[in-house]
Order: sequence, then C-alpha cells, then structure tokens
Amino acid sequence: MADCLSRTLTSTVHLGIDYARMAVDQDADPDIQAFRTATTGLQLVDVPFDDKGATLLCDVSTGQPRPLAPKMWRRKAFDVIHGLSHPGRKPSRRLVTEKFVWHGMKKDIRDWVKTCIACQRTKVHRHVKAPLEQFTVPERRFDHVNVDLVGPLPPSGGFTHLLTMVDRMTRWPEVVPLSGTTTAEVARGFIGTWIARFGVPSDLSSDRGPQFTSQLWTSITQQLGISLHRTAAYHPQANGLCERFHRSMKAALKVDLQGNSWIDRLPWVMLGLRTAPKEDLLSSSAELVYGQALRVPGDFFPLLPFLVGTRATS
Repeated sequence: MADCLSRTLTSTVHLGIDYARMAVDQDADPDIQAFRTATTGLQLVDVPFDDKGATLLCDVSTGQPRPLAPKMWRRKAFDVIHGLSHPGRKPSRRLVTEKFVWHGMKKDIRDWVKTCIACQRTKVHRHVKAPLEQFTVPERRFDHVNVDLVGPLPPSGGFTHLLTMVDRMTRWPEVVPLSGTTTAEVARGFIGTWIARFGVPSDLSSDRGPQFTSQLWTSITQQLGISLHRTAAYHPQANGLCERFHRSMKAALKVDLQGNSWIDRLPWVMLGLRTAPKEDLLSSSAELVYGQALRVPGDFFPLLPFLVGTRATS
C-alpha cells in the first residue's frame, strides 16, 4: 500500500553513522549532559529514532532535529559529510551545521577543511600566501640596513631624488641627495655614505626597484659579503622601516619649506629626526649611536667656570 511507504521507520544507521551507538555515547559524555541544564539558545529535546524507544538529544530550534555530537563522533560526522564531494570551508560548515551541533563546531570544521589531505592533493589553490620572513633583532649596530629611494622631488640644487638608509637596531637614518636614480649613482651614494662611515653591513633589505635588482648592485653586495633581502612585489609594508621614516621626513621638510629649497632644510631635518626620542627605544637614535645626546639649537650650556664654582660651593 502507498500509505506504508510514508510510515517507514527511520533506520538507526545513516550515512555511515550509527545513531544507536551515538545515543549511548551521549549518555556517557559529561559535556553533552551538561547541555541539559545549561542556559543556551538551543532547544534540546530527546528525539526517538527507532521502534525500541531509543532517543537522541537533539536541537530542534531550526525545525530540523540536529543531534548533539559527542566529542568522539565529531570528526566522524565531518568526514562522512565532507567526504561526499569535498566542498570548501563555507559549504562544509553549512552542511555539517544543518545536521549536527556541538560547541566550537565552526572552528573545528574550518581547521579540518584546511588540513584535509585529499583537498590539498587534488584541488587548485589560487590564493597562495607565502609566510612572512622573520628577522631577528640585530645584536650589533649597523649590522642590518634597510635602503630605499624617494622621489622624484621638485629640483633643488640639481637634486631630484633621495637615497635613504636606516639601521634596524638604532634606527639611525642617513639620506643622500641624488641627481638621478641609476644603479651606479645609488651604489656610489651607499658606499660613500654608509659604508665609509659605519662599515659593511651583513644584511641589506630593499624593495624590488630596478636599482636593487640590477646585476651591478648584486655584484657589489656579493663582493662585500652582504646578504640581500628583497621584499615582495607591490608590498611596501615589508620595507616599513624606511617607509615610515619617509613619512616623518617628508612631513618635516614641508613644515617650514620656502619654495623648492628642500636641499637647504634637509640637514636640519635630519638633525631633528636623529635626536627625537623614540617611545619603543626609550632614547633617540643619536644616543644609541654616540652614547650621549647631540647638542641642538636652543640647548642651555653654562660656562665651565660657573659649573666649577657651583660644585665647590656646594
């Protein structure tokens, strides 16, 4: 009879899950039993599922009974549903949450989809993200240097660009005005300014500008024994030490700039940036390099005989 088809009893095994065994494990799981008295948004009901009177604790708030999966059944339920077609994270989460419920299931499903071996072997992953390179804090001053270029700027004194160099440990900045951005001019400015004053660094970080990827720049650094570290393309945050310095330098140049004579104001700006205290270092770059603060305009220095007389009197 057609009526008997609409009244068939639900089997205790669906999609490879033994619900009778799950009901037994629910009674033995203290976390599941704690849900009976906990205050949650779930509507928990003991739903019978066979003709023997066995019940399964389910949530009926969505209109569809969702069994509370004990801890030992959670991965099993995920594997059965996700293993049909290996959908992505969001479809898998939707499919599993429609049929089961447990605490922290969204995070578990996300981690399991991400670590599914079958998905990693066969699927095409278009959004590949390489891990960021970790740089330890240098133990020596001037051991790791970040370099970059600024410009083009309004012509001033025949210069249109700036070569900036910042030490990672002390944050000491050096700026070299350039009339062009050829590799030869950049290398000449780096050797004549940084290496001549502070020696050869062991590591050098830069972006992927043509000056820093050229054969001449690579050959010079190899002969000097410098390890090159180039940032990812179109990702200036990777060279944030120089980029943040550029922001402070440009802002200081524009404050009292008269016309396009930024080349005359640049030395005073560099003095101010080197003597400005940094909150994370608890000192200025000049104090870390020279061991004492630099004298700046406006400092009060009494005459030496006055100091000697004051000490003798005290």
